[in-house]
Amino acid sequence: KKKLSEICSESNIEEYKAFYNFVFNYHMMVPGQKTLDKDGAIGLLEILMKKTHPISQKFVAFLKQSERKVINRDQWQNLISLFTSLEKGEQYDTSGAWPSLYDEFHEWMLKN
Repeated sequence: KKKLSEICSESNIEEYKAFYNFVFNYHMMVPGQKTLDKDGAIGLLEILMKKTHPISQKFVAFLKQSERKVINRDQWQNLISLFTSLEKGEQYDTSGAWPSLYDEFHEWMLKN
């Protein structure tokens, strides 16, 4: 538990990213599986990002009401970058190359 807290502290960003991406791969239950079910992703985000990226809790709230059923690798891997840029106060670039899930999150944020 202590080691998990150390890794999730982002004191070593590369170790944090490596562990975060490892968790996605570890939770692939079936050979060839390429997505993580939404409930599993929500649980992992609450464990891995609640302290380091407070905006992750808004993303979790968005996911809970979303009709999406899964999170793919690209969506999972880019969340750290998305959260970091939003928490720095950077504007979300709707014309950027973000996954469409992030566009939906951005629209939800504007309404809520």
